[in-house]
Amino acid sequence: MTVSLLNRDFIARFQRGSYESVSELYHLYYADLVEFARQLILNSAEAHHIAQETFIKLYMMREQFDNTPNIKTFLWVTVRNICFTFIRSNNSDVPPEQINWYMNEQQLANRFNNEVVRNEAVHQAYNVLEQLPEQLRTVLLLIFSKRLNIPDTAEQMATDVITVGKERMQGIRLLREQLYGKQLFSVPFFIYFLVSALRTT
Repeated sequence: MTVSLLNRDFIARFQRGSYESVSELYHLYYADLVEFARQLILNSAEAHHIAQETFIKLYMMREQFDNTPNIKTFLWVTVRNICFTFIRSNNSDVPPEQINWYMNEQQLANRFNNEVVRNEAVHQAYNVLEQLPEQLRTVLLLIFSKRLNIPDTAEQMATDVITVGKERMQGIRLLREQLYGKQLFSVPFFIYFLVSALRTT
């Protein structure tokens, strides 16, 4: 555990959704969470999706956490719960997909540490988001920028919560794919863009 995770400075930065706090938690826990998920569902690519979804959930709820043990507990419990849901669903036999992006991402995970580079990447990532299909883009903006929950998003879009949930996940995956194709993807940056930067763009 890094020194910063033992002091109040980390919690303050975490609650603000700072990129540095995203990066620190990523480097500490991401690989272990992916391996934990992989052992439960026997699907490496889906394990990455589950770990990223868990970090997104954590940062969406970050104001509720005031100590690091609770953060760690939340990460592992949430991964476990999502895995069990995945196993119970019809998706449990989804074939493995290529995850070449992760090996590349491992080498480039720190490239957005520079604030100037990161700010430019946020601008470019927003342009990528704007190119997504309108329905998916609207769902992501309502959830991550406007901070609406799924039922409220469904009501505003005059649809049902199941559709919004599917479109949210589809939008996240398509955005990740598009950012990777434009060399704008790393896991910490992706989480930061969705849950922190997007709210202020």
